[in-house]
Amino acid sequence: MKNGKITQFSVKVSIFLSVLFITSAFTFPVHKFYLSLTEVRADTKKQTLDVSSKLFTDDLEVALQKKYGKKVDLATSSKNKDVQALLHKYIIENFKMSVAGTAIDLTFVGFETEADATWCYLESVPFYSKGKVRIVNTLLYDYLPEQSNMINFYWDQEEKTAKLVNPEKTTEFDFQLEKIIGK
Repeated sequence: MKNGKITQFSVKVSIFLSVLFITSAFTFPVHKFYLSLTEVRADTKKQTLDVSSKLFTDDLEVALQKKYGKKVDLATSSKNKDVQALLHKYIIENFKMSVAGTAIDLTFVGFETEADATWCYLESVPFYSKGKVRIVNTLLYDYLPEQSNMINFYWDQEEKTAKLVNPEKTTEFDFQLEKIIGK
């Protein structure tokens, strides 16, 4: 009789612990991905490059606060000139491009927040170079050692992709630019 009670008690405890484990496994946060996506599209008519970077909003807000000591709420600040200037400063410090060894200046067009991500938009000044496209992307590296940055580059019908994992920061794309630019 005593063995029966111990067995019933053991079974009940085991069931309780199993249920507790299963339910707690779904309530604790799952490890988050630290990934950004940057798309660069060549506009061959204007001879510019359009850049769109998608970053997790909370990560970007914390990075801005840590780097510049200013707390921002990107979801409510898309029209705020100070926030735009701060975001522009952060992006141009951490995202650089060159074509054929010539640095490409990027102007900040704006940003928008959707769900848990923020899209930042930039455009290059017109350029007339030929050669390899070199990109340095360290967005969020200073804040997140686990950060990875995907880059998709589109030039007419040709697409190339690279993935940079912190501390990797540089990639190159070799398009046949002389045919595309027409010089």
